[in-house]
Amino acid sequence: MKNKTKIGTAVAVVIFAGAVGGFVYSAHAKTVENNSEQNATIALSQAQKKLTQANLNSAQDAIKDVKNKSVKVKDNKKYIALKTEFGNENTAKNALAKAEQTDSAQNIKVAQEAIDKVTRNEAHQTLMVKFNTVNARYTLEQKATASVKAFTTDYNNSAKLKTAQADVAKLSATDSKALKAQLSKEISDAQNKAKADAAKKAASAAKAINKGNEQNSSGTNSGTANASASASESNGASANTA
Repeated sequence: MKNKTKIGTAVAVVIFAGAVGGFVYSAHAKTVENNSEQNATIALSQAQKKLTQANLNSAQDAIKDVKNKSVKVKDNKKYIALKTEFGNENTAKNALAKAEQTDSAQNIKVAQEAIDKVTRNEAHQTLMVKFNTVNARYTLEQKATASVKAFTTDYNNSAKLKTAQADVAKLSATDSKALKAQLSKEISDAQNKAKADAAKKAASAAKAINKGNEQNSSGTNSGTANASASASESNGASANTA
């Protein structure tokens, strides 16, 4: 009887120990799971605040440790969204840098379209500030180029000269320095052509006047000579008669 009691007690102790151990293990597993989910949440939050490749990698690593499937799916969606945004921001930055270097209509368009895909408000605003600067510079350059072209094809037009000079003067950006110098030279060259044409025209007019004066002088001298000849002939005839 005593042996049966001892055996029963031992079995009870084993069962109790197993139950306690199972409870402790379950509690520990739950703690680990909660910690992994919390770590993933924190990593995603950091990536959201400062979107860098390093933070994205940290978030991805943290999500791998999440055991709860539904939580892991949600975290992966957030991660993919951030990764896509990161790619869009880099694309926009590169497009904007290209537009800054060569501000053509095509580069401006590509930069605008790339920036439109950026969804983070702060990043979008930062890119738009730079874009607006580039676009404003491009607009001024195009206007100045058109004005100078209009003047150089009609370089005797003083109104077009005034417009061209005013538009070129507005090119104050450092990146517009080379274009400003080029357009200023084109204006100067056109002005020189206008002066040369005016001088040539004045010379032609003076030559025509001189030629007219010479012709008038020649006609006067010829008339005087003829009158003298006639007078001589008349005097001669009178002497013969006498």
